[in-house]
Amino acid sequence: MDEGYPLQLIFPKEGVGYEAPAISIVKGAPNFEDAKKLVDWIISVEAQNLFGELKTYFFPVHPEAVAGEGLPSFNEIPLIDYDAIWAGEHRQEIVEKWIDEVLRGQ
Repeated sequence: MDEGYPLQLIFPKEGVGYEAPAISIVKGAPNFEDAKKLVDWIISVEAQNLFGELKTYFFPVHPEAVAGEGLPSFNEIPLIDYDAIWAGEHRQEIVEKWIDEVLRGQ
């Protein structure tokens, strides 16, 4: 798309999975105040808007940030209905099913 090819992003109507990007400060970090400044900046609208401007193809997590050209806003993407508590409680069963169906074939 960036080079003018007639491409369009589409998502399955059933929804897609997602993850929450993370940034952390290690407990006891020697430069805590500088680390906090970095974290505060990276989640700001200003920094989140850079994802689109720099064509990183990362979706911003700040609700007021703008996704890059050609990317829908996060709110426009259909997401799967995911119950993290249930998935955690059934983790072993899910992993075994994935191994059976994906790695070993159906």
